[in-house]
Amino acid sequence: MAKPKFVVQHFLVCQDAPWLGVAGPRTLRILEGVGYTYRVPSDAECPEWEFWVYLRLFLLNEVSGSRKFWIEVEWLDAPEGERRIASQHLGRIPFRADSPVTEQAFRLNRLVFPARGRYAFRLKYRRRSSLFEWQDVTAKSDYIRIE
Repeated sequence: MAKPKFVVQHFLVCQDAPWLGVAGPRTLRILEGVGYTYRVPSDAECPEWEFWVYLRLFLLNEVSGSRKFWIEVEWLDAPEGERRIASQHLGRIPFRADSPVTEQAFRLNRLVFPARGRYAFRLKYRRRSSLFEWQDVTAKSDYIRIE
């Protein structure tokens, strides 16, 4: 059975993504606190943060179904090299053949950044690489800096 084939049109990290009106599939969202640099007071340790990720997926093959996605957050400036600091499953995102665009926003709770530096948010999914093997794929990445 064919799976939905897609391209990630937008993948963005922000501080909030409230609805612009009553929640629903055709209701717009307001993306608040979109930026690269987030500041922590110089005399404070890095706090727990709540971020949101917004994504827009475009269906390429007009096949209804769903795909499983997750987010991995990596500290790019860790002393030992890149280090994963969080992973969160987003669940199955549905695709409909009669609607080529799927938009979703997800809250990432309690992200604790170990130190100031650069961080990557990676949208991941799994695809079949051969008859018996699966491959984890990074569909898109976004980056922030904690100062």
